[in-house]
Amino acid sequence: MKPRWRKVFLDLFENKGRTLLVVLSIAVGVFSIGVIAGAYVLNNNIPGAANESIVSFFIGRSESVDEAALPEGNGAETSGPTPTPSFAPLIATIGNGEEGQGAGFFDDTRAVAVDGQGNIYTADYDGGRVQIFDSVGNFVNMWKIPGQAYISGLAADRAGNLYVVFGGNVYRYEGATGTRLGKMKYDESFVYDVAVSPFGDVVAASNQAIIRFDREGQITLKIDQWPELVGAGSSASLSNLAVDGEGSIYVGDSSASIVYKLSAEGRFLDRIGVPGDGPGKLDGVYALAADGQRRLYVADSDGIEVLDENGLPVGTIEVESLVFDMAVSGEQELIAMDRNANKLFKFKLP
Repeated sequence: MKPRWRKVFLDLFENKGRTLLVVLSIAVGVFSIGVIAGAYVLNNNIPGAANESIVSFFIGRSESVDEAALPEGNGAETSGPTPTPSFAPLIATIGNGEEGQGAGFFDDTRAVAVDGQGNIYTADYDGGRVQIFDSVGNFVNMWKIPGQAYISGLAADRAGNLYVVFGGNVYRYEGATGTRLGKMKYDESFVYDVAVSPFGDVVAASNQAIIRFDREGQITLKIDQWPELVGAGSSASLSNLAVDGEGSIYVGDSSASIVYKLSAEGRFLDRIGVPGDGPGKLDGVYALAADGQRRLYVADSDGIEVLDENGLPVGTIEVESLVFDMAVSGEQELIAMDRNANKLFKFKLP
């Protein structure tokens, strides 16, 4: 026997314990390889088990987990906060999104109003065109104000009279035909927006004053320098106006992302809204409307925020782009003019 092998056998014989451990380790390894190979064969021959791992075959099958269904905080990955369902469902859309001057098309249309019969009026900002749609959204008629009219405000009463703001004044028209009926007599301030209360009063506002007229056109309320009254100072800038069922007046200040609430008697009551993004916060104030249930609707850059009488968030309403004006019908429907989308949306309020 060669010296090399003699040394190997001598080492194995003189270290019997270590030799036994080596032999056992080799035996266990061979046994394990055989078991794994056998399990693999069995696993492939069991229906529905071909995609399970060898380990799961021995320790038991685990129920599959849909990670998308895991609640937040338990390992589920989320792309953002859970979406809030829309406060009011969309029930009708007027317009196909195309810009135009034909019947049913919108062209820089920024103002909307609704009368007591549910007829809807829209007005283009430039050009003086007014369109009329019935309560279900069918086109009825259109007429145009002569000359160059930049329309900044629109409101309608129950009788179908239309109040149109252009050139800093409020004019009254027969909504269905466009026949001019007169002008609201107030020349002390450049009026920007107008609203009609459920009692038929007409409220107009500028950056300095708020004026209310009765049905005969007589002034029943005059607030000079409303920015000082609400504590806004000279930085306040009127963007929109609304009146609720109790006659309270809401003035939107888009530059500050705040809405000011005044009583029917002209007393300052509250500041509504917190500037920012997210539910209950206002990123601009582009349109205002109030319903008969003491809720306020504020259109900002994120959609339409719904607030209660205390200014607390109630819900949100999603829109395609940016709403420039809103009105609430007697059937508790919110009419919203999305100027950038060239569409008019109707939502059913709860």
